[in-house]
Amino acid sequence: MRRMLCTLLCFVVVVPMLVVPEQVQAKTLAQLREELRTAEANYAQKEQEERLTQEQIDQTNQSVEDIKNDMIQIDKDIETLGNEIIKLNQEITAKEKEIKNIVNFVQVSNGESAYLEYAFGAQDFTDFIYRMSIAEQLADYNEKLIADFTTTIENSKKKQVELKEKTNELEQKQKQLENELSGLKDKMASLSDIKISVKDEIRMLRESVEGYEKSGCGENEDLDACMTRIQNSGGGSLPPINGFYRPIVKGHATSEYGWRCLDITGCELHSGLDMSVAGGGVPVYAAAPGVVAGLIHRSNCGGNQVIIIHTINGQKYTTLYAHLRSMNVSVGQVVTASTQIGIMGGNPQTEWWDKCSTGNHVHFTVATGHYLKDYYSWNTFMNHTINPRTVTNVPARGVEFTNRTTRY
Repeated sequence: MRRMLCTLLCFVVVVPMLVVPEQVQAKTLAQLREELRTAEANYAQKEQEERLTQEQIDQTNQSVEDIKNDMIQIDKDIETLGNEIIKLNQEITAKEKEIKNIVNFVQVSNGESAYLEYAFGAQDFTDFIYRMSIAEQLADYNEKLIADFTTTIENSKKKQVELKEKTNELEQKQKQLENELSGLKDKMASLSDIKISVKDEIRMLRESVEGYEKSGCGENEDLDACMTRIQNSGGGSLPPINGFYRPIVKGHATSEYGWRCLDITGCELHSGLDMSVAGGGVPVYAAAPGVVAGLIHRSNCGGNQVIIIHTINGQKYTTLYAHLRSMNVSVGQVVTASTQIGIMGGNPQTEWWDKCSTGNHVHFTVATGHYLKDYYSWNTFMNHTINPRTVTNVPARGVEFTNRTTRY
């Protein structure tokens, strides 16, 4: 069932890329500059939105923390009230006992015993009357005190109920804030590009503009015409096999283009063809004549990466070479199919910053159109990728090749 699902997803993702024709309008250096300004403005807006979102997250976190502290204080208040109620009940019990003793005294004193004055230490009848008056006052006072204690207990119990209701309200508020916090964190995550940051895209777009300037492209010159002129001036001939050479001299394919599920990346479209050789560390070459459009340094998913744009038989392509240990080219440099652009990497023990690789290999991506000229969004670039096997002859997975051109 899982295999069928992956096959269906692969069909849904890949087929539209193969059947939708590429339609890109001509573009000038001036237009590219305008796109750069727009991208920089969008990035500034994104940074502002991220800052405001982070402030909301911080405020919400503080509100949740305040609620937790309030709930702790309420628990302490409830416990204090409970102890006060126990103490008041004990005092009521003691006062009730005193009242009973006093009442017994009053009741006995109203009898006919002639010896009561002696029993209570009265010196004379006047003293006895005084003592009787005091006893009645004490009884009245204690009864009033008990009534006050009872009222206090009732009020304390009401306060306990109110505090418990307040606790329930705070718990509901805490859940609401935690849901809001989860939404804010999702929003923050959506503002960041997983594979390549907008900042890197702007940097590469800026470098692309500078590269066209250094190459002598006119401000209003069509960049396609300029690219053809630059590429032709670089010398070299187009590869005879479907347009592209293999990027390494020897090795074998280790992973195909298409939908796949891995522990380190999850389920996603694998946007290129992986090729490896025992031991790694071998030179990686440009697959065809072109111009270096961008460099990505130590990405946490792809490592060092070189991006080259090509125009072959009137068709525009972009190739990307990922998981490089080092890069030997610069933006704007004209390359041929024999230009070494870097060294194969991908070894997690050596390239520790590259978290999306488990061993030595080069990830080779081919896309239609010119990335960083016809479009500059990473997601758009991913949507333009095609199976490298459609333009590059590579033997079946696991089958060794020993040069860059032999047909298999």
